[in-house]
Amino acid sequence: LETIRYSAENLLSIINDILDFSKIEAGKFTLDSAPFDLRELIEDTLAILAPSATEKKLDLILLYDNNAPHALIGDPLRLRQ
Repeated sequence: LETIRYSAENLLSIINDILDFSKIEAGKFTLDSAPFDLRELIEDTLAILAPSATEKKLDLILLYDNNAPHALIGDPLRLRQ
């Protein structure tokens, strides 16, 4: 169920990409500023990409730098893109 939820969010992200392109063309694109957990965001993104990688016989490996911050403020949707 989690993978389905993440996939639905990914589809929504693609739709948002298309809308963002229109905003860029109109000169009205802005970045959001929200708190998010970097590791959680990366892990969620990899969960979405994992089935496709497995299908292509690729290994996804996530390595964290212990000095990398967990809590950030920025635009998690754009980062996921």
